[in-house]
Amino acid sequence: DGGKGFDGGKGFDGGKGFGGGKGFGGGYGGGYGGGGGGKWEPPKPKTKSERDTDWRGDGKSGSQYTMATFVVGDEKKKETPKAPEKAAPEPEEPEEEEQGNGEDDDDWLQKAPVKEKPPPAAATFNGSKPVGLPTPQPVLPAPAPYLDPALMPPAVTPAVVPVVPVTPAAPAEPVKMNMTLAMEIIKLLKSFEENLDIEDMGKAFEAFKKSVAAGEGVCDPGTNTMLLVFLTKANRLAACHEVLDAIIAEKVWLDPNNIVTITLAVSQRSQSHKALRYLRRLVYECLPEDFGAEQTQFFDRHLSFIFSELMAEADGCFCRMENRDSNTLVNLGHTELDVQMDWEKSNGTSFVLFNKLVGEGEDTTKKKKVYQPTVFGMGFARTDVALLSFDISHPDVAYAVSRDYDRIRDGAEVEVISASNNPEKTAALGVKLTSPPKVPLQPGMIYRLDRLASTDQTRRMLEALKVVLKSSNQAVNPMLPNETLRRLFMCPADTTLSQAGLQDLPLQTLDFSANKIKSEGLAQFEQESKHRYAHLLNKSQIEALRLSATRRLTLIQGPPGTGKTTTAVQIVAAMVQYGLVDLPILVTADSNTAVD
Repeated sequence: DGGKGFDGGKGFDGGKGFGGGKGFGGGYGGGYGGGGGGKWEPPKPKTKSERDTDWRGDGKSGSQYTMATFVVGDEKKKETPKAPEKAAPEPEEPEEEEQGNGEDDDDWLQKAPVKEKPPPAAATFNGSKPVGLPTPQPVLPAPAPYLDPALMPPAVTPAVVPVVPVTPAAPAEPVKMNMTLAMEIIKLLKSFEENLDIEDMGKAFEAFKKSVAAGEGVCDPGTNTMLLVFLTKANRLAACHEVLDAIIAEKVWLDPNNIVTITLAVSQRSQSHKALRYLRRLVYECLPEDFGAEQTQFFDRHLSFIFSELMAEADGCFCRMENRDSNTLVNLGHTELDVQMDWEKSNGTSFVLFNKLVGEGEDTTKKKKVYQPTVFGMGFARTDVALLSFDISHPDVAYAVSRDYDRIRDGAEVEVISASNNPEKTAALGVKLTSPPKVPLQPGMIYRLDRLASTDQTRRMLEALKVVLKSSNQAVNPMLPNETLRRLFMCPADTTLSQAGLQDLPLQTLDFSANKIKSEGLAQFEQESKHRYAHLLNKSQIEALRLSATRRLTLIQGPPGTGKTTTAVQIVAAMVQYGLVDLPILVTADSNTAVD
């Protein structure tokens, strides 16, 4: 086949099979004559560098560490390589599916199954078979395809038709909430939180599925959120979609608080495009039916921006881990090596870490366990997020774990909750688990910490987003923004203020006529602003300065380097110098540098 031989030039082993240019006759014989049947060679195992570059894309990552697999009936779900049935050109590789075959579809980590009597409405276990999450069964109608409301055509007003008497519709079926199921799931998830036994999470999900399949309903919104949070932390996005299918079918809605909580649980190691699709589905399909379209689009737009920014920073952190040696990362303050865990003081959700023993004498049991940064002033501090993994640079640790251990794939994500900021007062480092490890942590091991994207700013922005989405009809709350600002915020991005009927809102002016001091200050400002700021600002900046003195709201836009911050500084200074505002005045920005 023109130098390709059997199977499109790849034969049985990437160009080394039958007539793949390297068979009998090789070279020209294998190219033009099809060769004479080269020797079959087994596929070569991936090198360490190949595995590292494929840690997010190969759907089998970590499967060798599992003790149970998904089951369908009596058969395990496995991928078995099949030999080609006949010679044919190599087919094009299909595009990766949004769900399935990703790291969120890995088998559940599980201990050897034990025979036990199942509780009512819970998962059924069989001691002769591994227990895990079965392959999803089509017990629910398929969800409607996702459509961005911004891309949907405008609604068409139906024509007027004569009123025809009709039989009143039957009352809507009440929502089925299974509180017995909710209590069982909460118990199993708390057990998982205490023991980090992934089997408990599998049991909780299996109990949920069985209740849905039996028509016994789903849990209340709080328990549904709790289940989604735990599945999201473990990066089981395919299971999360099954839960969404069920609660959407039963019309058990989530509110913005629930969705923000789930967003904060997404692992930084997840595939960002899959995670973002999952979050957008939460926004568009799980909010109450009376949630406004403008609010929904606003929520989606800002949630997507905030999450994408976090994941972009996370990608940079993982790239740094893979491409720089450990000593360089330590010197830059991104990594700590030789970290140990105080196993007796740690539990399933929080760990106590140290890297030095302080005290006199040779008895290590009487010494104080503390954390001291390797590079002074560049250690881990409170709210920092890190990847906790085995430090396989130690021979004993490398011998104790699998040779295929990968710290990014198999480690745990943690957030620092306690650290000593005073160099003279040393203490251990306290961390809490935010995403469980695929390979269980073990006592007596040496660990390493690698810095990940900080979620502190992400958390603040999402909390602010919740505040903006609160209804102004709710109880008075000093944190709620001005209603004028809220109406401007909610204006769709592709709609002008005139189209939304809001063109007068930002043009409203302040009335200083009742205040003599402010009136005199404004008159003096208008007289002096023409020449006083000529050497500081250009014409458009001076115009922005003059308008902002009397308008309630001023929006200044421009590319980087055009002097937006400079203009803002002069606006604040003029308001104070000419007495146009009551003091104190609050100045806020999205970064400390801008505020300074």
